[in-house]
Amino acid sequence: MGLIRKVSFEEYWNKHSPSQSTPWFRCMFSRNRFQNILKFLHLVDTKKLPKRNDSAYKPSQRFKPLLDFVNRKFLRYYNPRRELAVDESLVGTKGKTSMLQYIPSKRSRFGVKFWMLVESVTGYVLQIDVYHGKNVSIPLPGSLEQIIKFKELGKCR
Repeated sequence: MGLIRKVSFEEYWNKHSPSQSTPWFRCMFSRNRFQNILKFLHLVDTKKLPKRNDSAYKPSQRFKPLLDFVNRKFLRYYNPRRELAVDESLVGTKGKTSMLQYIPSKRSRFGVKFWMLVESVTGYVLQIDVYHGKNVSIPLPGSLEQIIKFKELGKCR
């Protein structure tokens, strides 16, 4: 979490080791309060979401509003140059999800794959999209498919 990385969440409230202690974190809020916020934080109304067996179901639908919000802000506050690139990024996870991908060349070989439209010079992310798996209806390479998708959204000029 943040700049100081600990083995587990409970370590942020540890009082036993003064050299490893983060007292300012304990002052912010209690461990129980943090765990309750983490447990009950939802970005969408889960009762309105399609169920797993529904054809409209997408595994990323629980955090899609956050991605949409961030994508709007990325474009609002930065005017990109001409050097744009579509890149894949893997967010490592040990969780169980249908979006799990395996990329042997990455440091974290298992995780959720994201396609990002970035400015090549600065590395600024302009758009980010979740990879849901192979789309059999479009026989294009993954990055070309993303370029077309970003262009249709009006993000590339």
